[in-house]
Amino acid sequence: MRETPIAYYMGVQEHNSSSILEAPNNEERGKYSVARQPMITRTVTTTKAKVLCLDIEQEKPFVQEVVLPRTYKDERSMLKRIRPLVENENVKVVHVQEVSVEETLYGMTEQQFIDSATKLPPRTINK
Repeated sequence: MRETPIAYYMGVQEHNSSSILEAPNNEERGKYSVARQPMITRTVTTTKAKVLCLDIEQEKPFVQEVVLPRTYKDERSMLKRIRPLVENENVKVVHVQEVSVEETLYGMTEQQFIDSATKLPPRTINK
């Protein structure tokens, strides 16, 4: 089995006279990085729900899609979380029509994490 050089996946072309890897041209030379950057990753489970709502002012039903963090055991607990997000004086939530659960992997570099994260107090150890 012939191995595919890593340069193939990076969009780098092999030099004709030797095995030296070069970027396609000088302008793109800095675009390719061989070093792997450490990432902070997190898999987040979300629940997408299509919710039947009623516009009281116009007396018309409509469907609104809502994305919630985590999963929910039943429709009642989900509606409890949806109502504060959707309802107002003109809109009332009636029923959850459709539910789907998705897992998505999110990530950022360590530097982005340091720049964006909220600092927390040190954890205490219970003995």
